[in-house]
Amino acid sequence: MAQVIAASTRFRRVVPVLLLTDLQLEHAIAGRHYSIADAGAVLEGCKRLLTAARAAQLPIAHFRRLQESPFFNPAGQFADWLEPVRPWPNEMVFEHDLPSCYSCEAFTRFFGHVRDPLFFLAGFGANYTGLATAIDAYSRGHRIRFVGEAAGSYGAVAHDSVCGLIGEFADLIDIPAAVETFERRELHGVASA
Repeated sequence: MAQVIAASTRFRRVVPVLLLTDLQLEHAIAGRHYSIADAGAVLEGCKRLLTAARAAQLPIAHFRRLQESPFFNPAGQFADWLEPVRPWPNEMVFEHDLPSCYSCEAFTRFFGHVRDPLFFLAGFGANYTGLATAIDAYSRGHRIRFVGEAAGSYGAVAHDSVCGLIGEFADLIDIPAAVETFERRELHGVASA
């Protein structure tokens, strides 16, 4: 006998959202002030997550850091997206000039109308955008699953330490576990988050 699920709950299931932060040339060019030493490995991890999320037709939000400074300047060449993870026209794109993704009013407004958001967070600037976003999500009661192996930190900070800090506000998850969650959504039309 088939299980009957009331429409009032069927349409309110949790939908995972992939948040990719600051996947820009500024972080990937060796010798730049904000360069990330393992940018290539982080980029590969983000590509895996992005491919899985696209296959499952999950919402994807790309964030780009733009500032009125010599770094991340929208008029400069280094603020552009990295080609392998460039957003598709049907994906959300947000810009921020402060650390947290929540500093973008459009993002905050959009997800203020989503019940119980579940974000999978990856990308560059984990010690800046990632940490600030995890703290802001936690303070709003939003759930974050941080994919540390698909994230990178810049400067003299140890990425493992940054992951530990983010783990105080988010669940730490690896790429295979994130992809499995996305694939379950694709196969069954639900996310058992």
